[in-house]
Amino acid sequence: MEDFFEKFKKAITILPDKKVIFQKYEDTNFHKLLITKYNSLIYSYEENVLYIHRVLQNFQDPDENYHALK
Repeated sequence: MEDFFEKFKKAITILPDKKVIFQKYEDTNFHKLLITKYNSLIYSYEENVLYIHRVLQNFQDPDENYHALK
């Protein structure tokens, strides 16, 4: 079974090529990628640069996370 860090490394290797775009937060430039059933990665692109903003625990309040990103 892969641990979190292995799954995280896999996730950030597929993001830079932009072949797959994951769920977008409404009214923002942020996208959400599920890493494990417990964790998600919040990221964005600006001028061909990948920015990783947060790693969230999925049981956190989604509305609070959304407002914190805006």
